[in-house]
Amino acid sequence: MATLFWLFVILGALLCAICVPLIQRRIKPNLWYGFRVPKTIKNPDVWYPANEYAGRALFVVGLVVMLAASALVLVPGITLDAYALSVAAVIAISMTIALILSFRYLSTL
Repeated sequence: MATLFWLFVILGALLCAICVPLIQRRIKPNLWYGFRVPKTIKNPDVWYPANEYAGRALFVVGLVVMLAASALVLVPGITLDAYALSVAAVIAISMTIALILSFRYLSTL
């Protein structure tokens, strides 16, 4: 259980870390890193605010993953499978919400 806990915490922290340059608007339009859709890649005036927003949303996802991993490991009697599936569900749901919110924001630009 401890190994899986640390894996999820590191995953959340890594997600937070890779979002910082996006939030700070330091990443230029490219095909590898960022919120890469045709609308953002073609227009730097859209790229930077869209990536800042998406970066902030994913930063929150990273925090939520770390919080969920930390809280669920304290549940008495939780099995390894239940723990892994619960944190995976939190990841899937929070990533989906972040993606939807990012696309909604993009449509306003």
